[in-house]
Amino acid sequence: MKRIIRNALITTALILLTIAIWGYFLGAESIYITTVMQVALIAVAIQGIREMLKKIEIPHLMLEKTIEFLCIAALIWVSSFIFDWVASFSLKVLLMITLIVYVVFYLLDRVKTANDIEEINQLLKDSDKRK
Repeated sequence: MKRIIRNALITTALILLTIAIWGYFLGAESIYITTVMQVALIAVAIQGIREMLKKIEIPHLMLEKTIEFLCIAALIWVSSFIFDWVASFSLKVLLMITLIVYVVFYLLDRVKTANDIEEINQLLKDSDKRK
């Protein structure tokens, strides 16, 4: 649960940073607190999707990541109508933000996985030395 909350907060930060940068280039002046709360809710939902998809075994990594991205994009698309983001952003911009955030999150996930593998290997080496 701690990991899900941490990942949701990281996702929220990445989405807000992307929106802020994108908004800056489009001439936006501020981000409303309601947007921050909506993004936090979406981030929790994204983590829920990722956790559910982890329980399904998909044999190919590209297929797994494509399904994950499509689910997240669908969530954001539906949310854009619920939260009336369509008035502020076009669907094209929302999908671009989704893609940027997804790629950054994927890269961070890969780095974490590599660090976990390195830590496990080190523990195995240490355990072999003790024998």
